[in-house]
Formats: sequence, structure tokens, C-alpha cells
Amino acid sequence: MRKTGSSSTDLIATVGTDDGAPSNSLQVRWYLRSGSVDRCYSYSTINGTTHTAVFTQGRTSIDGARAQIGFFGLAHNLNADPPTGITYSVVQQP
Repeated sequence: MRKTGSSSTDLIATVGTDDGAPSNSLQVRWYLRSGSVDRCYSYSTINGTTHTAVFTQGRTSIDGARAQIGFFGLAHNLNADPPTGITYSVVQQP
């Protein structure tokens, strides 16, 4: 995982960059208000396909679908170490 930009709330994680591993990137950018998450944007890209999650006003929209109540983020699931396959999932955050 590496921090980018000047903000500590902008993170990019890349997994499995060895030969044979799928290209992937998991990015998260969040904005705080009074010490709590006000907005959060998550981007999952695997082999050129991108999924997005947008959290605001207590609701999360995944890939532009109708927003559901709660804070959900994207995760990458690895099938092995080192990975030969990576899938994404939606995970409810505390």
C-alpha cells in the first residue's frame, strides 16, 4: 500500500505484481468532518474492469446502483499466495 498526494486520506493498494498475477488496484479516498467519515470513494480495478463505491450521508452506492443504508467498501479477494486470480467484493464497514 502506498500513500499518494499530500493527503493521508488517499491510499492505493496493489497486490500480486509478479508474472501471471492479474493487474489490479484498490483505491480509497475519504473526507472527514468533525473526526468522522463524511464521504468515501472506493475504486476496484482488476484486469481493466473498474467497480466503484460512493459513501455519503450514511448511504453507499455501488457501481451507481440505488444507495443502501450503511458504509460499504470494496475488497480484493486473492485465491492463492502468490495470487493467480483476484475478485472483488463489497464489505460492510464498522
